[in-house]
Amino acid sequence: MAAITIVSPAFELRLPSVSPLLPLGVLTALGRLSEKAALELIECGRIEWAWDIRRAGAARREIRVWRDSLFDYLARPQQPARGATATALPELWPHSRPALRSTELTGLFCCSSTHIHALARDGLLEALDAPRRGPCGAIRVSRASVEAFLLRRRVA
Repeated sequence: MAAITIVSPAFELRLPSVSPLLPLGVLTALGRLSEKAALELIECGRIEWAWDIRRAGAARREIRVWRDSLFDYLARPQQPARGATATALPELWPHSRPALRSTELTGLFCCSSTHIHALARDGLLEALDAPRRGPCGAIRVSRASVEAFLLRRRVA
């Protein structure tokens, strides 16, 4: 498994490349920030790319931060964001197929398969298969619905 490495005078960090979106807790832990301070960095644009992947009707946010935005902040915490490309979405996809397996989405969103299935049941993602239980229970989800979900759920 490939790993992303960032080196600064203060630390060296290696993270697996399979999880481009990381939970807010990674930012709070590595940045030594409170959750409130981390959210303020996201909302003011210092952390450029973050999404709320919570279920429909859920009260508590489930924030995921794009790994590259996290690295940018950690490498340059006192400087403004560098201005990423027009969109981070093309960087997230492991391939160009029109459907993603739910197992790919669990890696992308850094969440459980149960959460992906629940997002599909909530109508937030378009499942292309009927849900199944067990070890072969992965569903296919349309890439367009994942892109639309992330565009709607960007935190800014």
